[in-house]
Amino acid sequence: MLTTKPLTFFKPDPKQARQHYDEADDRQLGESMKALGQLQPVGAKPDGTLLWGHRRLRAALLVGLKDLQVIITDRQLSDTKSA
Repeated sequence: MLTTKPLTFFKPDPKQARQHYDEADDRQLGESMKALGQLQPVGAKPDGTLLWGHRRLRAALLVGLKDLQVIITDRQLSDTKSA
C-alpha cells in the first residue's frame, strides 16, 4: 500500500548491507528530490523499519524534507535481495 509518512516514522534496518555512504552524493540526491519530487517510494515494514530506500531516507534528512512516499509491506526480503 503506497502512502506518505513523516521521516520520524522510519527506522534504518541494522541488517542493511550498505554501511558506507557518500554525504555529497546523498545531498545531491536530496536536492534532486526537492526539485523533481520523489521518483521512487521507499519500502518499510508496518513498524517503520526500512526494507529498501535507505539512501533516499538519508538524502531526505540531509536536505530537510518532511516526509517520504512509502510502500508498507510485511514481505520479507531474502538475503540475496538488498535495498
